[in-house]
Amino acid sequence: METALYLVKVGELTLKSGNLKDFEQRLVQNAQLMLEGRKAKVSLRAGRMYIEGPEEAAGAIEYALTHLIGITGWARATVVPKEPKAMQDAVLAEALKARDGGAKTFKVEARRSDKSFPLNSFEIARLMGEPVFDGGIMAVDVHHPDAQITVEVRERCFVYGPENKGHRGLPCGTGGKGLLLLSGGIDSPVAGYRMLRRGMKDRLPLFPFPSLHLARGTGEGGKPRKNHGAVRHRDTSECSSVHRRPGAHQGQRAA
Repeated sequence: METALYLVKVGELTLKSGNLKDFEQRLVQNAQLMLEGRKAKVSLRAGRMYIEGPEEAAGAIEYALTHLIGITGWARATVVPKEPKAMQDAVLAEALKARDGGAKTFKVEARRSDKSFPLNSFEIARLMGEPVFDGGIMAVDVHHPDAQITVEVRERCFVYGPENKGHRGLPCGTGGKGLLLLSGGIDSPVAGYRMLRRGMKDRLPLFPFPSLHLARGTGEGGKPRKNHGAVRHRDTSECSSVHRRPGAHQGQRAA
């Protein structure tokens, strides 16, 4: 069965020292929770998180990584033996995909965590770029390339193309709990997002009653609200029924 493997950069939490394992464990748990039922395996070691699952789960894995807080970036990677020919073939495949996508120039970025590998990072980058340049597939531009191909030599060799940016920050649940009151404007959800990025676990009470903001056509801070006339309110949610006073029903007024 064909599998999809994703290499994930964890970023800021690597600055922790005594409680690093707690942060790593929370990040892995958050990823596993988002991928529950997808038969995906999540692991973290040496500053990288790895997610591997069946090909049919690739879309769900990418969706989870797009929304996971606590990572700086991710990419789908190809795993090859730590042999120059196999590594060159993987780089060549990535280069052909980049050229088909419209890229004219490229750069190979190499990282060598396995110091027993006989080539250093510069030699790896030069050797991996040779078949792409010699084959006339793309020209080299080390400053502003259209496509960057990365080769990481770790316990295995990983080759990947474009990286996707993550939300950065710290894993949710590592910074305690917070209470966020959602109102009708943009300020409160932005504040909640920033709280999540600092590791807080938000509780979100929502009061969906017609507000003075809506009635006056203003947003948070008293600023004019655009298209406020298009807003429609229905006081039928579970939250509103909980917070209404006893006896207050549709068509009735509580004493």
